[in-house]
Amino acid sequence: MVEFGRRDWLLLVHHDRAVFDSRARRDQYPFLNSDMVDVRQSAAGEESRYKMYSATEALYTIIADELNAQVNTPLHQACSIAAQLSDFVVPHLPEIVASAAAFHRGQETEELFCGFIKCHRSDGGRAIEFTRPVYGTMAAMADLPRHWPTIIAWGFINLTRAAALLKKRADEHHIDLGDFWPVEGS
Repeated sequence: MVEFGRRDWLLLVHHDRAVFDSRARRDQYPFLNSDMVDVRQSAAGEESRYKMYSATEALYTIIADELNAQVNTPLHQACSIAAQLSDFVVPHLPEIVASAAAFHRGQETEELFCGFIKCHRSDGGRAIEFTRPVYGTMAAMADLPRHWPTIIAWGFINLTRAAALLKKRADEHHIDLGDFWPVEGS
């Protein structure tokens, strides 16, 4: 897996250093900063601690930013949802990238979506609300109320376009996404 330094990663997610510092201080990224710090030995034998970032983390950040901007989801909640979406994104990454690659080339493709549903249920006379991440085609999103009849709110974004946006930014800044984007000719 290709890893990026902060400079390249900020170009991929379209954040500047001030935004990064502010959001990192407030834990407003869809990954845990403390779990992602590498300890490396310099040539002089000194240890340095710094974070390397992945294309998947960039995609999760774009998802969180899009949920915040398009669906008006509070940023901390959008980051939480994006982090929870890893259970859907990771196993489906090849089809997400294939869909995004086709979109990036201007071809027809079945676009994929992700987001959340907010439902309620009764528990001993108390109403309990819960939020659940969702992933699928537009037809699957439209079918959610049939499977979750207690939906009180939902929001989703176009995951195909979010992944294509990541590729577009990588191309603009000459950043190799490596095995995250193994699709030839896109």
